[in-house]
This record gives sequence, C-alpha cells and structure tokens, in this order.
Amino acid sequence: MPEYSFILAGRVGVGKSSLFARINNGTTPDCSEGIIDTRNTWDDVGLERLVHETAVNGREIKVSLWDTGGLERYDSMTANYYRHAHAVILVYDVMAEDTLYCLSDWIREARQNSRWSDRLVFALWGNKCDRKDHVTRDDAVSAFISKHNISPDLTTKVSSTIEGSVETAFSTLIEQVDQSFSQVGFEGDTVDRDVNRLLFSF
Repeated sequence: MPEYSFILAGRVGVGKSSLFARINNGTTPDCSEGIIDTRNTWDDVGLERLVHETAVNGREIKVSLWDTGGLERYDSMTANYYRHAHAVILVYDVMAEDTLYCLSDWIREARQNSRWSDRLVFALWGNKCDRKDHVTRDDAVSAFISKHNISPDLTTKVSSTIEGSVETAFSTLIEQVDQSFSQVGFEGDTVDRDVNRLLFSF
C-alpha cells in the first residue's frame, strides 16, 4: 500500500494547528473511515502526526500528516522534517499578506532537503477565509503560484470553521500526489520508519 508523508508549513499563527485538528477530528466526504490513528505527539520536540487512510481510483493508500507545533524554529531538525515529504501544504493567513510572501523560504528549504524534490507537490491554502476582513490580494496569490510553479488546482482558501473546506482541499491534494508518484511505481516507506528517521536521524 502506498504511504505518503505530507507536512504543514507556514509562519507561526497562520492556523496550521487548527487545520491539523480539523483533518484529525473531521471526516472526509468520500472516506467515512478517515483517521486510522488518533493524534500522536512527541512533546519533547513539539511534533504531531496523524495517519489518514483512503482510496484513490480503487487503490488503498495512507497519508501521514505532520504538524510542527513551532518545530520550524529549530534549524537542526529542518532537513529531517522535509527529507521524507511527498507534499507540502503551504499555509498563509488571508488577513496578513506578508504571511504569503514568507512562504518562499519554506518552498526553498523543502526543495533543497526533500529526497523527492523532482516530484514534490505543493499546495497553497489561504486560511481563515471565514473572516470578512481579507487583506491578501488575489492577484498576489496568482503571481506567487506562478513564480513557484504551484498548481492552481491546489490553491484554495479554507477555514477550519467551514464544513468541508479543509477536507475537500486535503482530498484533492491526496489525489494529485498519488497521481504524480504512482507514475513512477512508488510504493512508499512505512509510516513507522518515517517517524523513526525523523526523530532519531540527527
């Protein structure tokens, strides 16, 4: 069974943990089974993981989603965090346009450190779209995804308070990643091995 690793990236305060919690506690419309592991935590490093099981085109797959909980502040762990990622969910706050531009740093680090840099998939999520006071301009988002070669199909606005918005974005990303990696016959590493490498390979 193919197993993929996704990571959440973005400035502290953009709402990554609320998105993580929404995916962890909610259900995806086309996958009632949803989460097969509840939230796992490693308090000493501030890392959280959930494992999601679903089917894409009749194929069973697993996705391990990681939330740093501020881990990105520690440079010593940056390379390991990105190394086994197949997709990066870039999160910005629609009420703070500077949180969009700073994602360039995460993109650069991910491409430098991921072993799958040639196939690494990026999604761009504008969080807190339920708020009326949007500041981030749509043309700024369009220019950003064009500059960094991010698919418009994986660029969306979400909110953990809007039913289905996060789940739909997550399902779309899973399908795109599986399509990209299945083309090369990818079967994946086990999630447990990814955990061990991430936590203990410094």
